[in-house]
Amino acid sequence: MYHKIVDKELISTKSKFNISFATKLTIALFMNTAMMSYFIDILGEKNYYGPGGFIFTESFVFLWNALIPPLVWLTDPWTHQKNHKRAEEIKKA
Repeated sequence: MYHKIVDKELISTKSKFNISFATKLTIALFMNTAMMSYFIDILGEKNYYGPGGFIFTESFVFLWNALIPPLVWLTDPWTHQKNHKRAEEIKKA
């Protein structure tokens, strides 16, 4: 969906396109994780610290966001293949 929104902006370079896409995606992810938890846990349930409360939920989200991306990067075979191919091309040059 965000890709379609950014496509309609008719951005001139790929770098500006990627920046615009990343900005929109970051805002959407923030709204989904932090703000939805805030509205549900604090405003709706009045649960700040208990199990399933705002602090518990956000701590869990932040820990997973710190652990999962590096693990995905380490297990991504396409990135490693691309880096290996790039290193071989540099050695040939």
